[in-house]
Amino acid sequence: MNSYLVFAALLLAVFSFCAGVGWDICREERPKNGLKTPKKQIEFSKLILLFETALVAYVSHRVLGFVESAIRAEFSGSLPYLTTFISAVWAAYGASVSFYQNKSGKENVKKIEAGAVNQTPDC
Repeated sequence: MNSYLVFAALLLAVFSFCAGVGWDICREERPKNGLKTPKKQIEFSKLILLFETALVAYVSHRVLGFVESAIRAEFSGSLPYLTTFISAVWAAYGASVSFYQNKSGKENVKKIEAGAVNQTPDC
């Protein structure tokens, strides 16, 4: 029962994060003249990262649940396939997050440079 509560809390956190990101990205902002601006679409790479986060959380929960049941059954053997599976999943997730942050950093530099070029002097 306790593992289901942990999984439910983790799932709720992922959905809350997704909803918050969706709200921030898809929110309409009205300019001063009252006209509507087009809604921003969520980036595909961000969507992939969110789904991968949910998948890694689910896989980790399932594997740890299996380990818990092995401990309760007093299994005295080793579980090398589970440690390999968890290591592979988290290694792939780490690589994805690293590449996403690198990509995001390069995009932010371009946005900052574009904003600096388009500034008007206050004089």
